[in-house]
Amino acid sequence: MRSVISEKRLNLISAIVIFLCAALLGIETYFRDNPFALEIFEVSDVLIVGYFTIEIIYRLLYREYPISRVPSALRRKIFKVKKAEIHANPDDGEIIETWFWILFDLLLVVLGYLSFLRHYMDHPQTILLLRMFRIFRILRVFEFSPALKSIERKIFSVIPTVITFFMLIGLIIYVYAIIGMYLFDFRTFELIDFSDLHASVTSVFDMMANGWSEILRDLKANATDIPHWVSETYVISFFVFTVLITLNVFIAVMTSQIQEKIEREIRSISKKDDQILAEEKKHTQSQDDLNRKLDRILEELDTLKKKD
Repeated sequence: MRSVISEKRLNLISAIVIFLCAALLGIETYFRDNPFALEIFEVSDVLIVGYFTIEIIYRLLYREYPISRVPSALRRKIFKVKKAEIHANPDDGEIIETWFWILFDLLLVVLGYLSFLRHYMDHPQTILLLRMFRIFRILRVFEFSPALKSIERKIFSVIPTVITFFMLIGLIIYVYAIIGMYLFDFRTFELIDFSDLHASVTSVFDMMANGWSEILRDLKANATDIPHWVSETYVISFFVFTVLITLNVFIAVMTSQIQEKIEREIRSISKKDDQILAEEKKHTQSQDDLNRKLDRILEELDTLKKKD
């Protein structure tokens, strides 16, 4: 099915509407007590959701890649299958990126329609929160610029590493939360709480985020039945594992991955340049061969003229 509007023009219109939507969300905060202004914002909200409904239908109708290609593209990207299969499908990244933004915008459109039901709900504040998710539509600006797209692809390329890092941090926090509960006998102190698993995990995370020195002083002052060296070992070892070792390893891995990606891109560009140079060389050689043949023909013609 052929598109009746260019993708570039559609992206420009959508970008204008997205920035307008973001601006209205900010302006609306100044008119929370003005019923007339709120009515205007509600009407504008309906118009914006209506536009993006039409846009998402249009993008689904005139999509470049069918959704059936997404699972296989994800499999090749995530599980790193044979290189020959990856080289045979060079547009996997483009397929995943295209459908990610389509599904992302579809979700925001659905949440927009759900927010219209707040007048029929017993607790409209919950539904009203869904309306606030519209601000995330501004992330679609990554679609509209090649430079931003390049940054977006670099961000997506390190997401598996980030997830692995958070899993590792989560395991360390969980282990130290369990140790803390049994070590400090499920007690609650002034700055840290080991009374149950949820409180312990939250407190240990807070210790990682906001510092450990005050918490260590609190434990040493109030957990008098625990030797000071035990409290010191518990707190300082947690800090060493979570901040000094894990974070530095994460930064090293991230830096290494970005460097490898840049090197791969440089090699890819270099390979393309070599192919272009080889084609130009071949073309030059064929041109030289043609010139030599013409020279021989001209020489033969001159020879024939002399004989005549």
